[in-house]
Amino acid sequence: GKASGARLQFERGEWDQALSWYRRQNPPRRDLLLYLLDEATILHTAGRYEESIKTFGKAIDLSGELSGPQVGAKAASIVANDNLIPYQGERFEKILMHVFQALNYLGLGEEREALVEVRRIDTLFHDDIDGASKKYLRNPFATYLSGLVWQANGKQDDARIDFKRTLKLEPHFPFLPSRA
Repeated sequence: GKASGARLQFERGEWDQALSWYRRQNPPRRDLLLYLLDEATILHTAGRYEESIKTFGKAIDLSGELSGPQVGAKAASIVANDNLIPYQGERFEKILMHVFQALNYLGLGEEREALVEVRRIDTLFHDDIDGASKKYLRNPFATYLSGLVWQANGKQDDARIDFKRTLKLEPHFPFLPSRA
């Protein structure tokens, strides 16, 4: 379909054409989060960090609205048709939104803002995720990125902790010395 055309444009590095396709769409509310995530990712990849930050911000806000307690009650009342329930985002996507935000802020040289995103990632792990999911969702790259952001903010001890976590998750992680 036409979405695959936009994906092909993205893969070719034709950012403006891919963005143009997404911006012409008027997705139903149930698909809006997916469209925002795609658009924000294209903007990030194109190096348009400010725009990516704004679009990921909209996605994060929408995801929060859609996963509130009132939505559960509404969803339960619409048992007849799954297609009416808006997509809320998977847990790993909620974490990735903040990973991308941290990368966007680093791209702009705004280390303190990146640190805020790293703290949000950490909060998501500790508050929202049960033990079984934590292992599955803990990502060596996210942990490594967290270490880099701590380091950029002059917090060497915090950076060292995250680099050790990265090695524990992925002993052969390519960007770290053999002993963090």
